[in-house]
Amino acid sequence: MYSAIVFDVNETLLDLKAVDSAFESHFGPGPFRKEWFNELLKLAFVSTITGRYSDFGVIRKSALEILEIRHGKPCTEAQRKDLLALLRQLPAHPDVAQGLTALRAEGFRLAALTNSTASTVEAQLTHAGLRHFFHYVFSADTVKRLKPAREPYDMVAHAVGVEPQWLLMVAAHS
Repeated sequence: MYSAIVFDVNETLLDLKAVDSAFESHFGPGPFRKEWFNELLKLAFVSTITGRYSDFGVIRKSALEILEIRHGKPCTEAQRKDLLALLRQLPAHPDVAQGLTALRAEGFRLAALTNSTASTVEAQLTHAGLRHFFHYVFSADTVKRLKPAREPYDMVAHAVGVEPQWLLMVAAHS
């Protein structure tokens, strides 16, 4: 039996579709938010593989700049800032609160682990009305290594007081 269930935050708990219209208003119709998110994950994985830590906010911005260049649609710094600020105000997926309620009722300890900074994840979970479900909220930024590096998971296991194999990680993407 797992000692705690650890949830990824962006796209697992929070619905990134909420920013689709902002991406469409700048880039035009198309799956630009999905392309941006895939680029974001790729850059985070490269950071992890090469052992060169970058703040996830910097990576978010870099992924957006890559889309701007790729599609010939540059943003101003203010547009970039406004678009990326929307990520702190994402809604939860419709079934998340019900699922977290059921897991808590069954006695599971719930944790959130994200590559975002601690202030960002606290803002996100609070805005989405989910913060109260979690016993623990962790940022990989604390150990200066992004998921999927081992260090964020070891940090969570240590804080929860269990070996890593007793944690169940839930993520809706790679």
